[in-house]
This record gives sequence, C-alpha cells and structure tokens, in this order.
Amino acid sequence: MKKGIFSSIVSMAIFSLIMNCGPARQNIQNQNTLSDQEKKEGWQLLFDGKSLLNWTGTGNREIAEAAWKIENGILVSVPAAERSEKAGGDIITKDQYSNFEFKTDFRINGRANSGIKYFIQPGSTIGFEYQIIDERKELTAAQHIADLYDLIHSDSKHVNPAGEWNQAHIIVIGNNVEHWLNGEKVLECDRDSEDFRARISKSKFKDEPDFGRFIKGHILLQDHDGGVDFRNIKIKVIE
Repeated sequence: MKKGIFSSIVSMAIFSLIMNCGPARQNIQNQNTLSDQEKKEGWQLLFDGKSLLNWTGTGNREIAEAAWKIENGILVSVPAAERSEKAGGDIITKDQYSNFEFKTDFRINGRANSGIKYFIQPGSTIGFEYQIIDERKELTAAQHIADLYDLIHSDSKHVNPAGEWNQAHIIVIGNNVEHWLNGEKVLECDRDSEDFRARISKSKFKDEPDFGRFIKGHILLQDHDGGVDFRNIKIKVIE
C-alpha cells in the first residue's frame, strides 16, 4: 500500500473516531443537565434521565410502567400498539405551577399522539394542551403540533421530521400564554380576553367549569397513542 493512501486512511479513521467519541459523546453527556447560566436563572430539572421522582400518575395512581419507560436518558412514551389497550396513563408533576417557563425536547417516532398539558387540577386531566402529534390528513384547525389544542392554531413553524428532536417551550405569566417551537414563538394569547373566552365557548371545553381561569395547576405529559420521546424536561418558576 502506498504511503499516501495509508496516511489518508489513518486520517479518516482518526476523524471518524473524533466525530463519534468527541462532540457526539459530549452531547449525550450534556443531556438532562443544567448549565451554570440556567442554574443562575432559576431553571430546575423535572427529569434527570434516570428516574421520575418529580412525576406521578394521575388520580394518585402509580406511573404505568407499560406506558412509560426510561432508555439511555430518554423518557419514552411507549406506542399503544406495543402494549395492551388498558396498560396506559398520563403522568403529572407532583408540584403545581402558576407563572413559569417550561421546556422539553421531544421526538416523534412515526405515528404518534401526545401533548403537554398545564393548569391541570387535582383529580383531573383537563387543561391547556401544547399539542404533539404527527401530521395527519384528518387533523382540523388547532389540532396540529404546537397548537393550543382545540382553541388556537399556531403560526407557520419549522418542525423537524419524525426521528429528529424538536424543542417545546411554554411561557405563562398571568393571563398571557406563549407557545414556542424550536426557538420560534408560534402562538400567544390572553386567556382572559373576550376573543379567548369566545373560543372556549365553541370548543370541546365549553362545559368545563372555570376552564382557563385556574391560577395554578400541575403539568401533564399525555399518554394517548404514545410514540413520543422526551428529554431535557425543565421548568423555571417566575416570581
């Protein structure tokens, strides 16, 4: 083998080793952690990649292990097709929140349906929902990804394809609500405005007492059809 060809092969092998064991490995190690800046800003992890100590099942039930599992630092919402029909259940934070910022990475795997709900009251699963779902022909307005489910359709947005990570970001300050997707604000509303109350009156939530008026509540990760992965779940309480 000629010296020049051998040198090229060695260089390529070293480059591949650096790419696979360097930045990529660092990226894995940095998941489910907080930077020094985030710590200064008051962010708190809701998922450390190892346990669900900050979460519980709804209705004071234990978390359904058939529906939720942790794999390599990722919280997996198991696809419904891979478990029995009754082996499921949403999970909610043990604490309640009023004014906050919430972030999580999520990854859709094929056909999937989930969501991030907030202002969830004890014993209930009804609340505002940041929709997480694959694009389907049957979806109507306010049922797409990052929408405020059944109430407001989000603006044009960049969604990474199935198998790739996206970031959801929810901001609640008083009556103001914002949905962000991959660093872009796609929705903002005043939940006490006439327009918003009118939207509720035409939605599936019209008969829910005080819907949208609760000051605080739990955050819920929905188990619907499953097929969604989560990581880097964090929250910052706004005083």
